[in-house]
Amino acid sequence: MPRSYVAINNYEIGAGLVAVDEGRLPGHLVFGLDRLIAASATVSWVDRSDSVSARGARRVRPKRLGSWFDPAQLSRALLRATREHSTLIALNAFCLGNAAFASLAGPKRPKVVGIVHDAGSTRYAHFLARYLDGALCLNRQTATALSDAGLEVVEVGEWGPDLAFPGYAQHGSVTDELSIGAFGRTGRDFDTLLRAIARLEVRACVNAPPSTALPPTAVSLADVAGRTGVSDFVGTSYDRPIAGWRETSVIAIPLQPGLDGVGPVGLTEANDALALGRPLVMTRSDKYDFDIEALGIGMWVDPGSVDGWCRALGELRDDPGRRTEMGASARRFAERSWNNDRFSSSLDAVLRRCDAG
Repeated sequence: MPRSYVAINNYEIGAGLVAVDEGRLPGHLVFGLDRLIAASATVSWVDRSDSVSARGARRVRPKRLGSWFDPAQLSRALLRATREHSTLIALNAFCLGNAAFASLAGPKRPKVVGIVHDAGSTRYAHFLARYLDGALCLNRQTATALSDAGLEVVEVGEWGPDLAFPGYAQHGSVTDELSIGAFGRTGRDFDTLLRAIARLEVRACVNAPPSTALPPTAVSLADVAGRTGVSDFVGTSYDRPIAGWRETSVIAIPLQPGLDGVGPVGLTEANDALALGRPLVMTRSDKYDFDIEALGIGMWVDPGSVDGWCRALGELRDDPGRRTEMGASARRFAERSWNNDRFSSSLDAVLRRCDAG
């Protein structure tokens, strides 16, 4: 029987797949769907809707419900999956909150596989184990929690970069001068990082919130994009981050303390750093399955420590050779094991196990 899947996400999957096909977006941002299609699986999707219920949730609880609660999208996906005898794939945590709705399909309920960033609490792990048929987890910690909660089909996927993305190849070289790039949004502690940058007086490019006061040596990502003439960054374009990469020799990922239940925050930017061959300096996190210091690809900083950021960035500023060595090691790590090919193989494995069950 041909393999058939229906995917849901909190962004426009169709536009993302087109952008990957055209080389405007790295393939890892569509979580292996492009590889399933290339392997002759049938993959359809239901893009995010703007239903009354979704808009209402965003107004009532924008940070809690509004990001994922979209029964209209889920209902359409269920109907399609049931009609097409397909497995439903929830591509990230924003969609997993809808998983329980699959039970409404009754005896014809499609199988549901989730890409799970973090199990969060024990209660959430049991919720996922009850309503998912399989899970591809972004770290071993999450996989263990779901297995302990009773889910049988669990795999760990090394969500690494799409090394064939043209943007990485075009912007792989850096100068001897230290320059910092900090491009993330969720759960970021830009205040601590910017205080360190101001103290060291090093160049930086950040996409901190618009109201953030930047030190004289720092520019916003929007300013860089305008100066280089690239288009605005949207969900299906990597133009603006690429403009920032031109300015950087080190990728910084400052995380807020206590980010429980949200998975390996900053992994998108870590993937960029690995693919580009840039050293990483980031707030210490136990949500990653690799240790940047043990691998020789970066340096950890304790949460909220301006002195720690100054020490790490100061060492890299004063030792260009070390930066070069760390960057080369980062790229080798991606080529060897932490990449989109490995992740796509893991997705294929968990889907095949569910299909056979």
